[in-house]
Amino acid sequence: MQKILIVEDDPIQLEMLYETVHSRYPAWEIKKGSSLEAAQAFLQESVTANEYFTLFLLDIQLSKEPGDRNGFQLAQSLIQMEKHPLV
Repeated sequence: MQKILIVEDDPIQLEMLYETVHSRYPAWEIKKGSSLEAAQAFLQESVTANEYFTLFLLDIQLSKEPGDRNGFQLAQSLIQMEKHPLV
């Protein structure tokens, strides 16, 4: 089974992405988060369960707040995770 993580801070876009993927691939497990913290929690759960994501859809700008973490930084932290299969 494929496991997907969608991270998008705009609730409308998050639902649209979820529904688009889910309608085409209903058997896939899709996790969705609207913040960096939510994404990191899903990532930690996947590492703990040894069930890794196969696809990431990350928002480039997670918030309008200055200095906020963005999708590029989230991807970088993902790559740096010791137990992630991409490393």
